[in-house]
Amino acid sequence: INLTVYNSNWEQFVAQRIDRNKNVDSFVKNDHLGFFIPYYFAGASRKYYVDYLVKLKSGETLLLEVKGEKKEDTEIKVKAAEEWVKAVNFDGRFGKWSYKILYDRNKVDDVLEVSLL
Repeated sequence: INLTVYNSNWEQFVAQRIDRNKNVDSFVKNDHLGFFIPYYFAGASRKYYVDYLVKLKSGETLLLEVKGEKKEDTEIKVKAAEEWVKAVNFDGRFGKWSYKILYDRNKVDDVLEVSLL
């Protein structure tokens, strides 16, 4: 995939940085892929659609969320994503996964340096 959709200029900037990063093998915007993490908030089951799935050259898959600000359900989504990653890694059949949330667009390269391997 060499094209992506953006929901904001901030996401466009992040996608361009991901695309140019030497540690990235491939990535995709999580748009109409059907990939979500279930979570529970305000008395209802919900679906968390992480912004990007990034395959690092280390073999790890990074779930990357781009946030301009924290919202009421942000911490619950973060905990759900961390638990999902923990469960998938424990299972072991789907490779190594990690999750990061990005609040500062100038930290994109720093986030992509982090690896479980």
